[in-house]
Amino acid sequence: MDGGAVANQVIANAFTPSQTVTLADAQLALGTLGLSSMSLYLESNAGGLPGTVVATLTQQGALAGFPPGSLVDYTCTACPMLQAGTEYWLVAEEPDPDTVVAWAWNDIGDTSTGDFVYNDAGSISGLWQVDLGDPRGAFEVQGTATPEPATLFLLGTALIVVGLIRVQEKSRALALNPGGETSGPK
Repeated sequence: MDGGAVANQVIANAFTPSQTVTLADAQLALGTLGLSSMSLYLESNAGGLPGTVVATLTQQGALAGFPPGSLVDYTCTACPMLQAGTEYWLVAEEPDPDTVVAWAWNDIGDTSTGDFVYNDAGSISGLWQVDLGDPRGAFEVQGTATPEPATLFLLGTALIVVGLIRVQEKSRALALNPGGETSGPK
C-alpha cells in the first residue's frame, strides 16, 4: 500500500475461516515511511469483493520503519463471530494520503487468484481493482473457538442429569435416615 506514490490507496485481502470462531485479533506485516498508523476493517464478502464493514479493528502500538517493518496487532472491542467457510476481507486504509504505508507480501508463495484487491480512490467500499498473480499481504487472523449448538445442548443436558442424580441421592439419603443422624463418631 503506498499512499505517497499512489495517493490514498486502499488494499484488501480475503480469508476464509476453517472453523466458526469469534474474532480475537489480526496481525499484519506492515511498515511505514511516515505516519505510524493505519486503519483496518473487517468486511463481509459481496460477490467476491469487499462488502459492508463488519468490524473496525484498533491498531496496538506504532508501525515500524520500512523496510523491514514489523508485525502489528489489531484488536476489536465488539468482535463478531466468523462463520466457517464464509469469505471475509481485511481492508487496510491509510489515514493520511501523504504518507507511505507498506503491507508486506507473504513469503510462502500465496499468490492472488482474485482475493487481493485495491483501489486508488481512498474508499473502503470500492471501486475495486482485482490483482491477479501477485503475492498477497502477510497477515494472520486469530479467533476463539465457538462451540456448536449441538455441543452446548449436550453439555446442558449432562449438567441437568448430574443435578437430578444429586437431588435423587439426597432424597434417598433423607428417606433412609429421616432424623438426619449419623451412625459414626461425631
